[in-house]
Amino acid sequence: MIILISLITIFSYQEKEIDNIRSSYLLASSSEANCNRLGEILNKRNNKSSPLIIGYKGCYYLIKCKFIKNPINKVAYFKKGRRLLEYAIKKHPTLVELRFIRYTVQIHMPKYLMYHNSIEKDISFVENNIESIKDQETQDFITSSLNKISK
Repeated sequence: MIILISLITIFSYQEKEIDNIRSSYLLASSSEANCNRLGEILNKRNNKSSPLIIGYKGCYYLIKCKFIKNPINKVAYFKKGRRLLEYAIKKHPTLVELRFIRYTVQIHMPKYLMYHNSIEKDISFVENNIESIKDQETQDFITSSLNKISK
C-alpha cells in the first residue's frame, strides 16, 4: 500500500512539473527572464533520460539564442539545442509532443539557419496523431497552442 501511495505521489508531481515546463516554454521567447526561468526549471530535473525533457532542453537552447549577443556563443547554443531536440525525436519519433515543439521552434527560426526542413512533416504528424494522445491535458496543451499560433 505504501508503494502504491508513493507511486501516485511521484506521478502527480511529474504531471505538475511537466505542466510547469509547458507553461514556461510558451513564455520563454517573450523575454530573457522567461527564457532563463525555463532553463532553471529544466536544469533542476534529475530525470535526464526523459525524451520530453531532452526535447524541451533542446528548445530552451534554441530559444536562448534569441537573447545571446556573442555570435560564437549563439552558434554553440544553436548547435546544442538542435542536437538535443533531434536526438530526442530520433529516439522517440512517434511522440507527438516532441514533434509539436520542434514545429513551434522551426517556424520561428530564421531561414538562413537552415533549420526548417521538418515544418510540414511535423505539423502533418501532429494533426494526424493528436487524437491518439491518451493524456487529455497534453492534447489540450497542443491544441490550444496550435490555435494561438494560427491566429
